[in-house]
Amino acid sequence: MWFPFHYNDVRGWRDVLGLDLKSTTSDEAAKHFDAAVAQFVLAGADPQYSEGGGFEALQKAIAVDPDFMLAKTLMASFEAQGANVFKDTAVVKKIYDLKSEAEKRPKSSMSDWERSHLKATVALAHNDFLGACRVWEDILVEYPKDILALHLLFFSHITMGRPRGLRDHVYSVVDEYRPNDRYYGNVLGKLCFGLQENLQFEAAERQGKKALEHTPKDVWAIHSMAHVYDESGEARKGIDFLTGNEADWKDNVGLGVHVAWHRGLHHLYLGEFEEGRAIFEASVRPKAVASKFPFPLSDAVAFLLRLEMEGFSIEEDKEAWREIAVAYEDQADSINNVFYDWHALAAFIYGDKEPEAARLRKAVMEQAERYEQDKHEKSYNCKAAFEVGVAMIEALDAYAKKDYDDVVAKLMPIRFDLHGWLGGSHAQKDVIDQLLLRSAIRGGKSRLAQQLLRERRARTIEVERTDGEKSDAIQSRRFLRDIQKPV
Repeated sequence: MWFPFHYNDVRGWRDVLGLDLKSTTSDEAAKHFDAAVAQFVLAGADPQYSEGGGFEALQKAIAVDPDFMLAKTLMASFEAQGANVFKDTAVVKKIYDLKSEAEKRPKSSMSDWERSHLKATVALAHNDFLGACRVWEDILVEYPKDILALHLLFFSHITMGRPRGLRDHVYSVVDEYRPNDRYYGNVLGKLCFGLQENLQFEAAERQGKKALEHTPKDVWAIHSMAHVYDESGEARKGIDFLTGNEADWKDNVGLGVHVAWHRGLHHLYLGEFEEGRAIFEASVRPKAVASKFPFPLSDAVAFLLRLEMEGFSIEEDKEAWREIAVAYEDQADSINNVFYDWHALAAFIYGDKEPEAARLRKAVMEQAERYEQDKHEKSYNCKAAFEVGVAMIEALDAYAKKDYDDVVAKLMPIRFDLHGWLGGSHAQKDVIDQLLLRSAIRGGKSRLAQQLLRERRARTIEVERTDGEKSDAIQSRRFLRDIQKPV
């Protein structure tokens, strides 16, 4: 099941989707909104929808009915998630203007369901992802097939790095969906991702295969399976999988770069550095730089850091580092996301942009201080900056200076906390785990390095080998070889 779809009018939202759409009476606006939700959730484009992608569809819905509160709420939600709400006051004002408008409207002109979505967006005006998640959780209790609430909740769990939320909330509603539902495969793909983030690789692979049987072109399900093969040490299997369905993901605007990044990582795990670098140069670096978007840029940075930790010099990739640093210039004052800011700082350090690096360090320190001064601060990112962000920044600076003892001193106390506070998947955050392990090796702490390596291998202890030697074992052997080298 894939595009094109029949999009629902106002009555269809109620009778087909079971959702009480009251903030518009325009069938045309309702259909554009449905097209927007479909393209956002499925991370794809409807070739027969003439208005464009998800954002264009959302803009069209608002243009058709400027009073369409749910459409304006969703637009504001996306803007808040992509902004530094402490500096972009226009976004915050927009959200509170919507709140004021909703309060003045007759109760019958907005359903409780729509008002709940607005309540979640108001929480995002304070970077309060936990507060927003609680609202979306409540929505799913009453409306378990609200795919918009599930989608926003799911990606907020990714933003905060909450693996149980990624699995449990999807599992709680998955039985509501049937194979004739538009989003059946996508929900299974989300469940696949949540399961693998909780190291349930066999169950994840089963759900991922079911998802792709239903929706073969669902790039999120494809991406989730790439994670399964990454985290379970089945890199060869992952390469074959992504090669076989390349046409379904390579040109995807939102996830194409990230899936290519996974494919490149699979080669790095196997020690196939030339093949991995070729993918980076063809499908990651140029598209990430052109996008100037934090997500693909972080992939480019993480790939270069992994190359450095495999023994390739910074100078060897200096041109790439500088190019990526330029693409990051507009983010030097922080995008209010510790995970992405850490990657931007790496680009500024190795791309020779110290003024930008200094601004970004200062911004992250200020976020941490904001929480330290007021423990009632609702911003999830300020809490994350306080708990792990400052140490991560200091560790990265120490690594660049080759002060490996200081890297170990900064990262060892927080290494387990990273996965509770830092956004991103295990695969994305693994670059920080590797940074600690590599610093222990380079700092001559061989016993500590061996302990960290054993901790690393614990993730895949129950995964049976299916395609020869596991890729995590191959990578571990390289780490072990370096541990045994004299410093």
